[in-house]
Amino acid sequence: SLDPLYAPLHTPVEVTLYGDNFAPTPDFRCVFGHLEPTPATFISPKEARCFSPDIVHDPYTAYVKAELMADGPWSNSKPFTMYDDTRPPHVKNFSKHWGSVDGGEITDLFGDDFAPTEHLRTRFGAEDSQVVNYGPATFVTVNHIKVEIPRYHEPATVEVYATNDGEEYGSGKDWYDHK
Repeated sequence: SLDPLYAPLHTPVEVTLYGDNFAPTPDFRCVFGHLEPTPATFISPKEARCFSPDIVHDPYTAYVKAELMADGPWSNSKPFTMYDDTRPPHVKNFSKHWGSVDGGEITDLFGDDFAPTEHLRTRFGAEDSQVVNYGPATFVTVNHIKVEIPRYHEPATVEVYATNDGEEYGSGKDWYDHK
């Protein structure tokens, strides 16, 4: 496993990898997807640390693995997301634009710059509207989250926004019609 699971773009973060059979070899390193490897620090046979790269220009989920020497052997890879923390996610569209006022349905929301933060969620309704509901979201990729549709007391068409930090919601939006 990894800790943390994400980091802001251009901000190297120390990442701890947990696994088995790590060893302090001369070429011990972390590989973040197709990016240039970074040196790894041996902590124990079950723990290693390295820094995420700062050369990513766009939000990106890389699969991280630890290598004992160039070209293997390596650990199982785990997803690590680098996102732009200077702006909120940009919502593009829903996989489905209508549903019951009872809510509870899980559907797909697509956009840019989603991150697996503890504050990832959605807002149904403009901030200044009379009816605003918040819903949990589950990270899938930087371009895709799963959203639980909130309950509404009466039919309404609402705009949908997303946030990574729980405070700032993106300017991109789509709509959802509760029937």
